[in-house]
Amino acid sequence: MVTDSALRVIPLLRVLRSSLPNERWEQFKRVFREGLSALVTQTCRRVDSVLALPALASVGSVAERPLLFQLACGYWISQAIYVAAKLGIADFLKEGPKSASEIALATRADKNSVYRLMRALCAVGAFRTAGVDKFAVAALGMPLLSNVPGSLRAMVITLGETHYAAWTHLLESVKTGMAGFPLMFGAEMFDYLGQDVEAGKIFNHAMSDYSALSSCAVLLSYDFSATRSLVDVGGGGCGRLLTSILHMYPSM
Repeated sequence: MVTDSALRVIPLLRVLRSSLPNERWEQFKRVFREGLSALVTQTCRRVDSVLALPALASVGSVAERPLLFQLACGYWISQAIYVAAKLGIADFLKEGPKSASEIALATRADKNSVYRLMRALCAVGAFRTAGVDKFAVAALGMPLLSNVPGSLRAMVITLGETHYAAWTHLLESVKTGMAGFPLMFGAEMFDYLGQDVEAGKIFNHAMSDYSALSSCAVLLSYDFSATRSLVDVGGGGCGRLLTSILHMYPSM
């Protein structure tokens, strides 16, 4: 059986991993994965019984989880990013790399849990390792900083708290046709945000950051040099977009 053969090579793989340099090990893994995938494909074509397919599929998943599984676990990543935003980890690392112990002390969190959180966020590219047990903000995680152009920290917190809770009622929403937000909070979104001061404040901050980001996108995407008059109907934001355009194009 293919599964028995795969089990027998595990000790050999361990020996190879301990003896090969990292670069050679990565090359070996790539070749081994391709060979294993070809073997599984070839064997699947020859197997008459459908009952043998789950065992063969499990062999093919040794190197990589199925895409559907990765999609189903997507909330693991989104919640990890939310926790980093809520604790203000990016702001704490603004001055330079810090250890998990230092991050835990500053955020009043558990050291071991913080270390595992940071390792997970490094794996998705939001943070990066910097020396022994030290972490820094990566380019992808820069929007987690507060009060910087393009900041998404407040938006991530809103998505990770209020919206995440509402989405837990998606099944009921699909079955009944009702919106998930009132099912969770007992009120429509804006009514609820008007009642919950803290949630409303975070949401307003998020919308302010998003509005500023949208304004920058518009300014970079369109050339208004030939425009003599411009009206922003229902723009809101105290005319921020129009003000920015006028600053860039004073002859308008």
